[in-house]
Amino acid sequence: LRQQRLVRAWSGGRGDALEIWHDRIRETVVASIGATALRDHHARLATALRASRDPDPQEMVDHLIAAGQPEQAYRQAVAAALRAAEALAFDRAAALFALALELAPNEGHDVRDLKQQLGDALASAGKGADSARAYLDALDGAEPAQHLELRRRAAEQLLRSGHFEEGLRVIAGVLSDVGLRLPLT
Repeated sequence: LRQQRLVRAWSGGRGDALEIWHDRIRETVVASIGATALRDHHARLATALRASRDPDPQEMVDHLIAAGQPEQAYRQAVAAALRAAEALAFDRAAALFALALELAPNEGHDVRDLKQQLGDALASAGKGADSARAYLDALDGAEPAQHLELRRRAAEQLLRSGHFEEGLRVIAGVLSDVGLRLPLT
């Protein structure tokens, strides 16, 4: 298969790897596998990745989703997002936080924290308006001090990204809550 350039193999710090070179080959092989068998293959791949020396949670997410294990996929997506944020890969972190939110088993404290972390990643990626929306989405059920802080962050991101009218409207509400007014000029 290597000589025919149908797969590529390499060795690295994470061990040996083999990858199908062309998507059409991958699509043909996957199409020939039944849904139940495919789900089982993904589950076994996720198990094998988890048992490896230093498992990459991002690699496991797709396999866990395809294996029909959304709760485990959720946990791995959160871990992968945190790892990406630590590596300053903010676009990837934001995408993984968004995926984790899709997979989240319930509403509540964890989801609110994920929305805030999504906002932080988007802000760090320079996507101010999207960051503001994530912060505003995290308001539901927040403690009063956190509610105020999330609105302040949303206003800051809106103003930084050129959404002045909306940003001024949000910051005016924040100032009003602390007994201040936005100056007219």
